[in-house]
Amino acid sequence: MVDIVGLGGFAFLNILSFGTMFYGMKPSLPLAPILSVLGMVLFFGLGLMMIGDIEVATETTTPSYQYQTINPATGNLVTLTQPEVTVKETFIEDGVTDVLIYVYVGLATFSLILFITRWTRPGQ
Repeated sequence: MVDIVGLGGFAFLNILSFGTMFYGMKPSLPLAPILSVLGMVLFFGLGLMMIGDIEVATETTTPSYQYQTINPATGNLVTLTQPEVTVKETFIEDGVTDVLIYVYVGLATFSLILFITRWTRPGQ
């Protein structure tokens, strides 16, 4: 069975990951090393999240409800029930997530290399 990750949460994690990575590249910021490490951890987390059978999708459920209408043949009032309807819109399918694993792990490794080369120099 394929698990669904909400599109909003997935987009938020991506924005947060890229934001912390880019702000971590600015050495003038006082928290730049921490932001660089946080970006790396978030990218590794996104990569690990994509390992399972994951789809990025939205799922909307309309609950069942009853309504009344007039039967045109008899003129009587009839109660009808509309069943529950679930609509799923997939944005990133399960087959594409295999590629995203490599992309996110590559970005995490890039963040790690930037952190090591920039913040672990002797004498700083």
